[in-house]
Amino acid sequence: MKSRFRFWSYLMLACFLAMTYILLLLIYVVFFKQANEKDTIIVVVIFFFLFVWLWLFFGEIRTKTISAHLSNEGIRYKTYFGFSFSQIYKWSDFEGYKTSLVPSKGRSYEYLYLFINGKKVIKVSEFYHSNYSEMKKYVAARVSYLGKEDYRYFRDIKEVFEF
Repeated sequence: MKSRFRFWSYLMLACFLAMTYILLLLIYVVFFKQANEKDTIIVVVIFFFLFVWLWLFFGEIRTKTISAHLSNEGIRYKTYFGFSFSQIYKWSDFEGYKTSLVPSKGRSYEYLYLFINGKKVIKVSEFYHSNYSEMKKYVAARVSYLGKEDYRYFRDIKEVFEF
């Protein structure tokens, strides 16, 4: 079984690309054009866009928009919309999985976290994957359920910058 992305995943990628373009344009304006009193505001805007860019790149694109191929042997997955190198895990490598409800505007989305040595290794998301339910059933038949995990916003931010 192969994961499939939802429309929102591609929209987030488009936002990321637009954010990259705007950030590069702002940096160009500050460093390669004549300086004036408005540059202070532009620098503040650059830092804001840089924070959002880092969050999108390392948090959403790296850890949540994964391409996964589930087979009887294990999981082969790639981060960054499937553009990174494959990582392969056998089902026996996982100590289990947990689920968590992540609130969003209007509703909550379920996330499934696969653990190795107490660390989240793979995140599968109902928000980003259109076949999340099938993937969850596939995982549940092969890995033990460790329970629910309460969503913590600051823990999610911390995990964005863990490598």
